[in-house]
Amino acid sequence: MRKFLVFLVILALAGVAGDRVAHRLATDSAESRLASKGLTGTQVEVGGFPFMDQALGRRFDEVRLDATSLRTAQGNAGGGDVGLRRDVTVLGQTYTATAVGRVQALGRRLRVTATSIKITDGSAVD
Repeated sequence: MRKFLVFLVILALAGVAGDRVAHRLATDSAESRLASKGLTGTQVEVGGFPFMDQALGRRFDEVRLDATSLRTAQGNAGGGDVGLRRDVTVLGQTYTATAVGRVQALGRRLRVTATSIKITDGSAVD
């Protein structure tokens, strides 16, 4: 019985360690991908535990992105508007959602605040 309990403890520790390694690999990969798109000084954090459950379900409790600036053809930007586009499924119906956000430079960080969201048919979401 004691050997079985030791085995369970070791298995649990290995699971937690594997979860943390997967978390680190995913955030490092996200930071690299964002840097290749022009963001500088990126730091990605994914909240919630366990990470693997969230990753497999493709739904994350909390994701935080910090960046110092955005490199563009015109130079570095620390403010302005950004647009995001994503297909979303609601009650089995797929729509394309477009969001526009205001970017503010806050010292060494950028804050993006959504200013409008539109769905495929052109209606705004308040």
